[in-house]
Amino acid sequence: MAGLAASFGSGAMTNSINEISDAACIFAIGTNTTANHPIIGRQVTRAVQKGSRLIVVDPRQIPLCRMADIWLRLRPGTDIALLNGIMRVIIDAKIMKPLRPPSWRMTWQPLRKLPVFTHRT
Repeated sequence: MAGLAASFGSGAMTNSINEISDAACIFAIGTNTTANHPIIGRQVTRAVQKGSRLIVVDPRQIPLCRMADIWLRLRPGTDIALLNGIMRVIIDAKIMKPLRPPSWRMTWQPLRKLPVFTHRT
């Protein structure tokens, strides 16, 4: 939530609750949604029942894992490396359209230098 607050001015989610049940894919990282946010957890369950793909990234086997298409059981503290890798693929594959205004594009330049994988000993 601190990252959302720093980036968007609020620690709240960036979509509406009603949009969840119609999502094609839900990426839940580091959240025990069904326990901590039962209304949103129910919307995720409905989306999966309607055919939405669910990707859960959490070291714990939380209830969402039972219905997930993919469960990535990362070691604690490695989620940032995963997100850096995802950003790197999005940038390298040019999946994301350039941001507007054009000056914002400059913020992507340091991300291009990030390694896809990092390793701690």
